[in-house]
Amino acid sequence: MSQTFWIETNWGTSIDNVGKKEILSVLNELSLTQNPSAAFWVVDKEGLNVLQIHKNLCLHYIYGENLDRKLSIKLQKTEDCLYFIDQLIEGNFFVSQGNLDRMDFFQ
Repeated sequence: MSQTFWIETNWGTSIDNVGKKEILSVLNELSLTQNPSAAFWVVDKEGLNVLQIHKNLCLHYIYGENLDRKLSIKLQKTEDCLYFIDQLIEGNFFVSQGNLDRMDFFQ
């Protein structure tokens, strides 16, 4: 099953039907911006799973029936975001209690 995603940035860009290439382009744009509060969201088409990535490399996984649950991590470098982007794209990022127990890097 192929997932489709859209991106929303807090600098005014919205892109529909994106793949990894477009997500990485926005991630690169984020890393180059001088705006310390820059952030973007990658959302699946069903709107059930969201990655929120900030310029300061705080990454939030937002999920739940009403997007009322959030897991957060502070990454060390931009490249660290790739793992989480890949997980979302591959559909392996969907949270269940079983894999929450293995995700001890989230605070």
